[in-house]
Amino acid sequence: MLEQSRTFFNIYCHAVKSYRNKKATIHITSAVFPEDPGNVHVAFRCYEKQPAREGAEHDIQSAEKILWAEGRQVE
Repeated sequence: MLEQSRTFFNIYCHAVKSYRNKKATIHITSAVFPEDPGNVHVAFRCYEKQPAREGAEHDIQSAEKILWAEGRQVE
């Protein structure tokens, strides 16, 4: 995962992985908002066309399950 940019409220990263011998980029944004103290908002996106993003979608679902572990809520 490589950090691409940072602002006062978010961090934008790229994760690059090969699926079926083609590289795909997963865009990850984490944000902290003053209106929602103590919480971190995380978004995952992959803009590759189907079926190239199938592996990335599986990895995103796995990451979301980890975030939801132990009763945590992810929106």
